[in-house]
Amino acid sequence: MLLSPDGCWPHIVNIHAAQTCLAQGVALAWFDRLSFAHDAPSAQRQGAFYEQFPQATSGCLSVWAWSLSLNAQVLREISPQAKIGVIGHSRGGKVALLCTALDSSIDAVVANNSGTGGIASLEVRSVGAESLHELAHTFPHWLSKQTGDPVVQQRLQEIDCMPLWATIAPRPLLILQAQQDAWANPMGTRHAYSLLKPYWPDHGALRLVEREGGHAMQSEDWHQAALFMRQLA
Repeated sequence: MLLSPDGCWPHIVNIHAAQTCLAQGVALAWFDRLSFAHDAPSAQRQGAFYEQFPQATSGCLSVWAWSLSLNAQVLREISPQAKIGVIGHSRGGKVALLCTALDSSIDAVVANNSGTGGIASLEVRSVGAESLHELAHTFPHWLSKQTGDPVVQQRLQEIDCMPLWATIAPRPLLILQAQQDAWANPMGTRHAYSLLKPYWPDHGALRLVEREGGHAMQSEDWHQAALFMRQLA
């Protein structure tokens, strides 16, 4: 079973995506992460989560990762024997990765064009790839307020997120990357994959699948994700 937080994007998660997954014998569930936290730079720390926890300093990515974990718990209560993989596109890919790193009960994760703040290296960037500075400037509500500090950004760039993503091992991780999606840093994604491989003794459980094309999630991506989950059953 796959679970996506990207229900706010009907052009990404829809009946067609569900049918593509079902053709591989994999169920697809989704929800709208915006019901937990708003997604706009002008809506800093706004939404149902922040109304309940007004002192919270977490950015939206952390809140959405938490909400993804909650929804996975509900699915597990409905289907205790099912393997649950989380999947996300772009910012949703960042969320899926963070959720899996923090929640050991998640069985697998698929990240599609997750870019900066996702699987892509912060140190190695393609021409035209988003930097951490650009991410923090354009989407400050996604991150903690400290991330706007250049000193913190430099430290994060040195760490390069790999220790966090390595905690997902040995659980299966599928990285989907479009080769022409420069903003999501294809070169940095390949570099991250090479750094992460030693943490997965079962090399089939860590995969990088690249395709031609741009950023938008396509039927081919859903097919690859469902095939990945089916092979885990």
